[in-house]
Amino acid sequence: MLKWLDDPTGRGANLLGLGRTYVTTGFFNTAHTVRAIWLTQAGAVVAGHVVAILLAHALAVRDAGSTRRAVLGQAPLAVFMIAYTFFGLWLLASPRGM
Repeated sequence: MLKWLDDPTGRGANLLGLGRTYVTTGFFNTAHTVRAIWLTQAGAVVAGHVVAILLAHALAVRDAGSTRRAVLGQAPLAVFMIAYTFFGLWLLASPRGM
């Protein structure tokens, strides 16, 4: 909006003295912001999968009656969730271009 007010006719008026200021809508301008976004996404993936495993284990203990039976029954799910977490992190880390 300010850039438009600086030159409303598009002829280089520079009414507000903004000069060579340019408008950007992206927040991927610096490595710091990209890293912060990636770490937030990675943390959300890992936290979500950990919560899912803990809830599944709690339900398995409740239904199985013993911790040993619950752990043995949940081992395939735990292996799958570990692989699923690695896959999700790999997808986040893989480069994408436009």
